[in-house]
This record gives sequence, structure tokens and C-alpha cells, in this order.
Amino acid sequence: MRFSVVILSIYTLLLIINFFYSDPLISFLFILFVTTMNFYFLKTNIVFLFLYFPMRPLIVELNPTLLWLGDLIIILSSLIMIWKNKSRFTKILLELKPFFYFGGVFLLGAIIALINEVRPVAVVTQLRSLGLLLLMVFLFLTIKWERIEQMYLLVTSIIVGMILSLHGIIEKTFHRTMLVPNAWTNWKLSDVNTDRVYGMVGNPNVLAMYLLFIFFLTFAFEHYATKPNKVLLYISRTVILGTALLTYSRGAFLAYLLGLIVYIIVSKNWKFLVRVLLVGVISIVMIYYPTNMIADQSASTDSKEEVSYEPEHSPNNKSFLERIRSAIDEETISDSTEWGRIYIILKGIEIFKDHPLTGVGLATFGDAATLKYSSPIYEKYGIPEKVYADNQYIYLLVSTGVIGYFLLIWFIVSLTKKLILTLPRLYVNVFISSTIVLLISSLFYNTLEDKTFMIFYYSLLGFLIQLGADHDW
Repeated sequence: MRFSVVILSIYTLLLIINFFYSDPLISFLFILFVTTMNFYFLKTNIVFLFLYFPMRPLIVELNPTLLWLGDLIIILSSLIMIWKNKSRFTKILLELKPFFYFGGVFLLGAIIALINEVRPVAVVTQLRSLGLLLLMVFLFLTIKWERIEQMYLLVTSIIVGMILSLHGIIEKTFHRTMLVPNAWTNWKLSDVNTDRVYGMVGNPNVLAMYLLFIFFLTFAFEHYATKPNKVLLYISRTVILGTALLTYSRGAFLAYLLGLIVYIIVSKNWKFLVRVLLVGVISIVMIYYPTNMIADQSASTDSKEEVSYEPEHSPNNKSFLERIRSAIDEETISDSTEWGRIYIILKGIEIFKDHPLTGVGLATFGDAATLKYSSPIYEKYGIPEKVYADNQYIYLLVSTGVIGYFLLIWFIVSLTKKLILTLPRLYVNVFISSTIVLLISSLFYNTLEDKTFMIFYYSLLGFLIQLGADHDW
């Protein structure tokens, strides 16, 4: 279960090689090497996941063979830890008792889906999308991380956050023509989305949720950093937040803003609020505005070579505040009602009224599985293919009904009660604020399917449960 910086560096080097040489044999050998090392350097492989998942969409776009690498590491690591802890497995299950209610939501959705003749492969696909990263709770509960190993995990996450941020700035500056796969460059984006940074994750909202988590993670790293490293930390913090602003992700910023407010209220740490606001101002001045100016100048130069350029009509001139205001204008609301989030909510309520108790099951309405496999209810309710819910609450209501909601609420209450009773106040505050972020973001996204955010959230839960447990893991 050792951690090795050397092995992690080798993984990174081999991953870069697989970026440029998408050969199935080379990729297979890389996967074989990583999974074999799992038996000797399990902690290294888990840290590698925090590098892999934020880059996974780009990795898979360039090398589809690596699609299942993260799954293999998580499953194999879990099996190893189950074997190592077989003598005290009952105690571990007792610590994880609240998660049985959460798992009950997925089990209910799977059973109802099969009853409604959803293809088994679609159900399995959705269970993987929702449930795979839950194993991170178990892993971080059962693995004891030394202080130096915690530091390396944080360092890795911050470095990856910086890489994604710099990539996002380059993407913005060169209008998605540099360091972006051709398939992504040719995406037909709407006018409101052409100006947003999609990053290596290929989604501005997912990128914002990830970068904002890393931004707040940099404050936790201060306890490990030396004075020279703190300078780099401040720079990283500024770049990461500035790039997050370039995503124009209203839902992500609202979720983290409310999470921050709750944290400040429960902790009464007003100095932290001042520090965050100060970094925000610096990020706007040093990253957000300069990047937009360079991008606008580049667009102006390119357009002069083709047609006359009219800045007042350019989407590049829409500020973050203008995007927030546009959320409540009549045109946006009309479009949302016809095909957007309001349409999803109205359709979801219509389906729920027909199946209020148990819903219609997983892989039936606006989830990852329905993007791959046709839903058996779409024709009946006049829903077009490839619809994505972008609202975790309406999705769970349609999929699992009132019973699913009851299990979900029971899970949240029991987990909150457990952690409040066993953790020091500081960690309770962190849990409450991060959970607020999850709950608020779920109003706008299917956050449970967002692996770049959930890997951190589930790992945090496992760490907190271990911290509050009476047992020496």
C-alpha cells in the first residue's frame, strides 16, 4: 500500500506517451503495468486517479483504450482493501451504515428500470456512472494516509488544477484552435457557449465545479507549504480562480458562493471571506480581463481578414455579470421552457405524476445511459433523444419516485448526524459547506455523474468518517 513519487511520475510519463501514440498494444501494456502496481503501490494508484479523472474526457478522446483505466484501479483497489480488512469488515460496514440508504436509491432505480424493460446494459451503465466513485468512500475510510502522503495528494490535485487552468486560458486565447482535439474544435456551439472555456473535461460547468474545489483546496494546503511554496500557491490560486471565471458557469459559482457563506456563518471565520474576496479581485484583474482582451483582439484581427468586425455584436464582449443577468431575460426563459431546463422539469413532473411511488427507473430520463441507449419512455412522452436532465432532483424524482426521495433524505440526515457527533467542529464545517455545494449544484446539473467533483466529495466523506471513527484503521 506504499506511495511512491517515482511510480507516480512514471505513470504520468507513460500517460503522456499514450496521448501521442494511440496504439492499443501500448495502451494495454500501460493498463497492465498500472493494475499490476496496484498490489504494491495502491496509494500511488489512488493518487493517480486525481490526475486521471479531471483529464479523462481528453484522454479518452485521444486514446479510447484508456476509458476503463480509472474503473479498474478503483475496483481492484477496493477488492484489495476488502481482503486486507476481512477480519474487521463488519465494523467497516457499521461505519458505512448511512450509505446503505444511498445505495438503496440506486438499487430501487435499477429494479424498477428492469421491470419497465430497460435494457440491462443501460442499467449497468447508469449504475456505474452513479455508483462507481462511491467506492472512494470505502477506500479513504480504510486506508491510513500519513501526513506526507496527504501533502502529495494535495500537491498532485493543485498541479493538475493548474494544468487544466493554463490549458483553459490557451483554449480561450486561441479560440479553441490550439491544444484542443479536432473533434472538439468542430463542435457546433450556440452563441452563448462559444465564449466559454470547456477545458480538458470538455464541459464548462464541470470544469468550473472542479476548479473551484481545487481553489478552496489550496487553502487546506497552506498547512503543509513552506514560505517559498506559498508564493507558488498564491499564484496557482489566482490562475485557477481566474480560469473558473472564464467558464461563465452561473450554477457552479452560485453553489460555491452559498457553500462559502454557510462556512463563514458556522465557522465565524470572517478573515477567510476577506482572503477569498481579495483573491477574486486579483483573479479578475490579472487573469479574467487580460485573457478576454487578448481573445477579443485575436478575434478582431482574424475577422478583419475576412469581414468587417463589429465589437458590439461579438459574444466575446459578454461579461460574466451580463451572463448572470441573461439568465432571467425573456428570451432565455422562453428557450428554456421550449427545450431547456424548464422543459426538463415540466416533462419530469409529467412523468412523475404517472409513476409517483417508485418512478420509472434508472436509464430512462436524461442521464448518462440515455445518451447511449434509447429510453423506452421517450416515445410515449414525446421526449427527443440525447436529452440530458441537468437537474439531479428532477432526475431522481422521475427515476425513483417518492420512495427514492425518502431514502435519499434518510441518508443525508443519518450521515450528517453521524459526522456532527464524531468530528471536531472544523471538519463538521467543511462537511456542511461542501455538502451545500453538492445540494445547490444539483439544482442545475446531474452532479452525481460529475466524476471530477464527486471523486473529491466521496474521498472527503471517507476521510471524515475515518477521522471520527473509534477504530484504528
